[in-house]
Order: sequence, then structure tokens, then C-alpha cells
Amino acid sequence: MMQFSVTNYSGIELNATAVQREGAKPCIIFQGDLWENDEVFSMAANLLTDFFGGERHSKISITGIDHALIFTSINETTIHMGHYGIKYSRSKDAQQGKVVQYPRIDLVDIGPSMNLEISNHKFASDDLRNEALLIPYQLRHAKGYNKNISQDELGEVYGRVHLKQQDIRDMAPRKFKSMKGSQKKKANAMEARSKTQHKLRESLDSYIA
Repeated sequence: MMQFSVTNYSGIELNATAVQREGAKPCIIFQGDLWENDEVFSMAANLLTDFFGGERHSKISITGIDHALIFTSINETTIHMGHYGIKYSRSKDAQQGKVVQYPRIDLVDIGPSMNLEISNHKFASDDLRNEALLIPYQLRHAKGYNKNISQDELGEVYGRVHLKQQDIRDMAPRKFKSMKGSQKKKANAMEARSKTQHKLRESLDSYIA
């Protein structure tokens, strides 16, 4: 639980040139070191993301992001919130005929903007927080769910593989094609050496007799 006091409030600019579409997802940006180094700000980032982020999707279109929410840590108790429209235009490199992967992005202040003063906060214990983050049984056993596959904030997919304890002595080493020729030559040489030793033994036996 967190309580904020709102100061320096500025309303929505009705005449703004960039206005977001209804239902569009915002690009949420957190500026400042306190978001990673301070526990209170870390929890505030989670609450703000859940409140303004809406439903999460695995894939999004870049051109579908038309507004941004930027939260800046001013000091240990103050957060500045700014709301900006996103305008896409051709970059200077594209205008000069160069190949570019992303367009030029300009931010337009469309409001509202305000300062959020952290007036009070109370967090649950670590055990209670971990219990609240557990995935329900129905979702864990739903079709298509795999607890060994996860995804990070950047969209990278990670998998976890469980293996039984293996005995190295029972493992068969991999055989490479480049070693087959040398092994065959070695076997032929050993066979020729064995035949030569056998002939020498026969000749010695006949000489002694």
C-alpha cells in the first residue's frame, strides 16, 4: 500500500497535436537510479506499471505506441509524472536516402503532469508477498502452460531442463568423422604387426625343431 500527495498538477492539453487513441498501451519509462537502488521506489514502479500498463501482450507494434508515461525520481520522496504523445516522422538519414531501421520519434507534452509525493507506505512481509505471487493451480495446469519456460522483460525466452544424475564412466564419448580415418589406419597397422609377429614365431619354432 502506498499513498501519494499530488502537487504541481497540470491538466490535459486539449489542443495537443498528438493525442493517443482510446485503448492504446503506453510506453512506460522510469528515469533515475532510485528505481533500482531503493526498495520503496522499486515497489512504486511495480504499482505504477500495474495501474497504467493494462493488459500484457507478448507482441506489440512499434507504430501502435502513440503515448508515453515518464516517471522521474526527483528525490527520495518525490516522483515527477509526465504524459507525452509520440509523433513518428522520417529521420534525417532516411531523408538523405540512407537505410534506417526505426523512424524519428518526437515527444509532445499532452498532459496531465504532476509531482507525486510519497506520504505513506506499508508493504507486506516477504513470505506473504511470495505467496501472493504464486500462480493459481488452475493456471499452472491449464493447456499450454509450462513452468519450465519463462520470459524476461526484453522478450527473451528461457527454458529449464531437468536431467538425472549421470555417471561419466557410463557415458559414450562422441565420435567425430575426422577421427574415423586415423582409427582405421591404426587398426590396420595393429593387425599387420600381429601377422608379422605370428610369422616370426612360426619361423623360430621351425628353426628350433
